Amino acid sequence: MHFRLILLLVIYALLNIGHAHVAGSDLDPRKLGINDIPECGLVCMISKISTSHCTLGDIDCICGDRDLTMRVGSCMVANCTMQDSLDTARVQADLCNLPNDSKRRRLLNLTIVVYVVCFTCVVGRTAGKIVSKRVALDDYIVVGTWLLGQVPLACALSMVVRGFGDHLWNLQDGALMPILKLFYIAAAVYGLVLGLIKIALLLSYLNIFIEPRFRLLAYMTMVFISISTIVIFFLSIFLCSPIESFWNRDIKGKCISPRNVSYANSASAIVQDLILLALPLFYIRNLRVNRWRKCAVGFMFATGTFGCIATMIRMHTLTRYNISFDPTWDYAPLVAWTELELAAGCICVSLPAIRLLVTRLLPDCFKGFLSRVVNSTDKSGKSTSTDPHLQAPPPSHQTPSQQEWYRPLGRSWMSIGDHKDDDIELSTVDLLPVPKAETRPDNNISPSGNGDKSDLSAIASIGCISDRSYSEEFIRTENGIEGTSTRSGPS
Repeated sequence: MHFRLILLLVIYALLNIGHAHVAGSDLDPRKLGINDIPECGLVCMISKISTSHCTLGDIDCICGDRDLTMRVGSCMVANCTMQDSLDTARVQADLCNLPNDSKRRRLLNLTIVVYVVCFTCVVGRTAGKIVSKRVALDDYIVVGTWLLGQVPLACALSMVVRGFGDHLWNLQDGALMPILKLFYIAAAVYGLVLGLIKIALLLSYLNIFIEPRFRLLAYMTMVFISISTIVIFFLSIFLCSPIESFWNRDIKGKCISPRNVSYANSASAIVQDLILLALPLFYIRNLRVNRWRKCAVGFMFATGTFGCIATMIRMHTLTRYNISFDPTWDYAPLVAWTELELAAGCICVSLPAIRLLVTRLLPDCFKGFLSRVVNSTDKSGKSTSTDPHLQAPPPSHQTPSQQEWYRPLGRSWMSIGDHKDDDIELSTVDLLPVPKAETRPDNNISPSGNGDKSDLSAIASIGCISDRSYSEEFIRTENGIEGTSTRSGPS
């Protein structure tokens, strides 16, 4: 006991000498000293300094040894109270002239931007599905996921307001515990939100691609995502025993390494992102549409690449995700990349339906221009469509002012002519039934309809491709058979 008291007095004198030397330079005017260090913090410092290459009086060596700082911090996390850690950190910041950097403003701006982007995407997606009358199960999941996503975003905002993004020594007394509790809630809910977004994306794929092999792979991927999401969720919930020891470090409990759990979560998320990216891109090349539409659809699905990149960068930030001595600073990059990952998921799952809404809102002249660009023929004069029977029937000799729009009407095509003098000209062209093709063993179209039919079904649903669906009957105007015409005045 006497030896310990003498040792503390010696350390007190040496540190005061060092502090007096440092105070001669222009440092923080708080001028905290050894007498401000709690006893628990002082014991950790003495025990760890004695095992390092620094001497007790060498303040510059003690402050510059990062490994020593980490070992002292680990000792305090394991043995001292949260208030002791905060008081010791303040003295260390004063003696070592540690920086007062802050990431709070950037985190606040990023959180607000992510919230606005996700809200805009979900509203645009829902509106696009409603106006196109294509509301399905995936839309309800997206809306529910967005509502659930308010939990981590609200936690992030509250954390930033309380000091998250600052160093520990700049926090107010009692601020660390609620910040860690909010972080714990946000981390647990984040995994659920991300998993539900991916399930909604898979359900939207199933509305587009009807090929049996694709659907089987999609369902298998959905099972994989569901199982991994549930496992990670429960691991995040029961990370520590007792649970509250994660945010209340005055309770000494046992915890699984949060970094290892997050590594497993990130690795699983990267595999899921790669599968979600590869599935549609592999089958898009089989769609019977022109090159421009394939590029547009490919770009739409490729937005998920950013989510995968964000996950990889987030995985790199996990090197600091452990039971940290300075968690409000060390965890900030992890939260930032997590928010970007969620934003990328919202954008990717919403783009197809947003396209439907934008198409409805565009002026007719602009839509006509886009239609001519997309449906333009190549330099050889051949149609970009691989099947000549899939061409639309409007006559090519009309001027732009006489252009007519055609749509299927039962077993005929109805032509709505140019409106002049309040007279509307309606004409119908009879359709010739197409004889059934003979079934041959080497026919590319399977009896189950898994050939081109699946491609055509995808065209009307994919969002970035024309919504026109073609009749199974073709016009016989090329054979010299005239259609009948009727006139009708305004009703």
